[in-house]
Amino acid sequence: RALKVMLLPKNVCSLSWGEKRVKTPSGVKVKIPKLVQRRTVADVYSDYFATSEKKELKRIGETRFYELFKAVTHYEPRLIAAIDYVSASLLNDTTAALQRIVDSLIRNKKER
Repeated sequence: RALKVMLLPKNVCSLSWGEKRVKTPSGVKVKIPKLVQRRTVADVYSDYFATSEKKELKRIGETRFYELFKAVTHYEPRLIAAIDYVSASLLNDTTAALQRIVDSLIRNKKER
């Protein structure tokens, strides 16, 4: 349950490059995509605590949650800001280019 909350898109962002090696409790090292935190560990833990409290579920402690979250993610707010900027630029540039194509093909304003 804790990992499910941690890995929500509002909490982490996966990078298209890089990977991280994580050691499982059984000692096996596993490669996972590099994940960057979108929110602080404290905020994510608050969500986890509130969700499990409402459903009366057994939950892991705060220290264990922090350790687990930090083991699978990185906290790099500048990196997230750069990714968001590039993503928005690519999306906006593509949309603008498509609009220019449509405008050039359709001369009648009603058809647009």
